[in-house]
Amino acid sequence: PVLDGPQYSQFFAVLVGGSRFGDLATNPYASHVVETMLCSVPKRAQDEDIQRAVAAAVKVLLTNSDWLKLGRDSCGSHVLRALLLALCGYHLEPAVADAGHRGKKKKRANQRG
Repeated sequence: PVLDGPQYSQFFAVLVGGSRFGDLATNPYASHVVETMLCSVPKRAQDEDIQRAVAAAVKVLLTNSDWLKLGRDSCGSHVLRALLLALCGYHLEPAVADAGHRGKKKKRANQRG
């Protein structure tokens, strides 16, 4: 890995633990990055910085009721799912976590043509 240890933890904290978590999670591009980062949580569960970042994200979601916004958003729902899976300790590879989202696009493309 290019980023490991403290560098990864810092990057993770900025993306997931920041106050802009909800905005990033509902962005069509940033949501994929956040979802991929969340998929790494179970493998890095012992990292205290990552634990704090996840706790901060959960606090923001609960305090502002942003979890409702995420659940209703086409991008945010995937991030919310990844967060819930991470909190339960399930590890999904990012490609597997995103497979359902890609499958829908492929189906739509086939229906058009």
